[in-house]
Amino acid sequence: MLAEVDQLETNTWRQCTTGYSKVLFEKEENDFLDSFVNNLFETGKTIAAICAAITYLGKKGFLNKLKHTSNALFYLKSFAPEYSGERNYVNSLAVTDQNIITAKGIAPIEFARAVFQKLKIHSEDIEKWFQLFKNGIWKE
Repeated sequence: MLAEVDQLETNTWRQCTTGYSKVLFEKEENDFLDSFVNNLFETGKTIAAICAAITYLGKKGFLNKLKHTSNALFYLKSFAPEYSGERNYVNSLAVTDQNIITAKGIAPIEFARAVFQKLKIHSEDIEKWFQLFKNGIWKE
């Protein structure tokens, strides 16, 4: 899996999971990600995590000095006992700080907007797109 991701022509890795997240993140079966994610972080590449994927970042210390969010602070602390970044926790749907994007599991639209903004994809239409998917409104 990581070999395929490493071959992508992008400077962004995003981990967006559904039911698989229980195994990969909450049950801590993810050590195979360590060197890959460390390299992304150290080289300033964008890392985006939503829902349970944020617990991985918390366990590994990536969130200790950066603003971030999660499903809830108690949730993050319960699945990532090593986490010590609560002073930087923001109770918001999505948060971007430096090269880390985090979003609550209930905020996939906000998450996508943050990723698009960070990557400067369709930057002229991001807010129009966001309003369409969030509120059903398209404004010219």
